[in-house]
Amino acid sequence: MKIGKNISSRRNELGMSVDELASKIGKSRATIYRYENGDIENMPVSIIEPLAKALKIDPLILLDIEDNNDFTVQDLSPAKKEAMNKLLDCNDRMCDRVSAYIDVLNDRELAEDISKFKHNDNF
Repeated sequence: MKIGKNISSRRNELGMSVDELASKIGKSRATIYRYENGDIENMPVSIIEPLAKALKIDPLILLDIEDNNDFTVQDLSPAKKEAMNKLLDCNDRMCDRVSAYIDVLNDRELAEDISKFKHNDNF
């Protein structure tokens, strides 16, 4: 399992020190190093969610369990990475509102595409 590499990579991507991450999840610096080096093989489930939240990453991506076969965070554009980081800081109510707003934006985009298509001479 490459969770240790994922932890280290994401921590560095955020410019976060080992001490900062340790402080955020209430663990020692040595424990973080042990996670990153793969010394702790059976990481407690209770640590995955706080770790993912501190690293602003989906727990499934952190665990390298992706429901989308070839998707990785590196595939995201900088704008999408920034939006995802902001979304990970949201509470559930805010996430619901953001999701609804995205639906509205997608509906508008679709309506604009249909309008352009209808005005095409080939229609």
